[in-house]
Amino acid sequence: MVNRITKRRLRLFLIYDLWKVVVVSVLVCAILLLAFNFVAKKPTDGQEFKILIDDDIAMGNDIGGLFEDLFTKKPTEGGFSYEMLKGDTTYMYSSDENPEEYLLQTVYGDLNYDDVVILAEDLYLKYLQMGMATDINKYIASAKKFLIDNDLCNELGEFNEQKVNEYFNKTRKRDSRFRTKAEKEQGRIDELERLKGIWFMATSLESCFASHPELLDEEREGNFLGKKVNGVYALNLGALVGKQGKDASNLFYLTKADDKGDITYTADGIFVAIGNNSNENGDLFYEMLAVLYTLIENYTNYL
Repeated sequence: MVNRITKRRLRLFLIYDLWKVVVVSVLVCAILLLAFNFVAKKPTDGQEFKILIDDDIAMGNDIGGLFEDLFTKKPTEGGFSYEMLKGDTTYMYSSDENPEEYLLQTVYGDLNYDDVVILAEDLYLKYLQMGMATDINKYIASAKKFLIDNDLCNELGEFNEQKVNEYFNKTRKRDSRFRTKAEKEQGRIDELERLKGIWFMATSLESCFASHPELLDEEREGNFLGKKVNGVYALNLGALVGKQGKDASNLFYLTKADDKGDITYTADGIFVAIGNNSNENGDLFYEMLAVLYTLIENYTNYL
């Protein structure tokens, strides 16, 4: 009798222990699955579009339309690629006693907000002297060079799909978004579109700036690794004119008062710079071509 009771209890304990193992295993799997999905969807710094805005500049009603265009249009239409997953804006308050220090901390500190920088002239000049801006013309040229040097396309813009697939396998193969065969195939299609978009926007902007150099800021002295370098470091937002019913001051504007106290809202004196972050973002550095392209397309008739 004692043995039977002992065996029954033993069986009950074994069943209970087994049930605990099953429950714990299910919970662990669920947690790992949730964690995997969360990590897979979290954008890297290069996959998050960030605008840093001088606090002297206000945002207008067009800011939502800018984001919509960038995230809905295809790269070959002037939009972001599949790699850009998130976008936001932040203001940089420059009223501190040492605005240069704050600028450095904001751009290269925890926020890392240096994809596109919208600055009034005073802070823009400080930005240049701290070596943070990218020469626009060199930026466009480097985008084309990146494609040609990797044999992704030739100098006529003719793409080699085999090389594109090899590049995708080399650079995106371990991305958790591309686990199944179907996901990988779609990824290769999206990658070809992304790379074609780089070529399309780079060549379009190159031609546009050659015909309309007034869209860019004048040549200024910047700082690159401690050396003084002359270059053209920004798009002049106030020069974007001509599109019927569109005014760049509806996107970003400065408030100015004349001698009589009358207030005007203007995009003149606002500079759009591309952050010097190629080392951090790799080939996603060229996603910012879409910002230059979209601004010009939305407010001029030059593209």
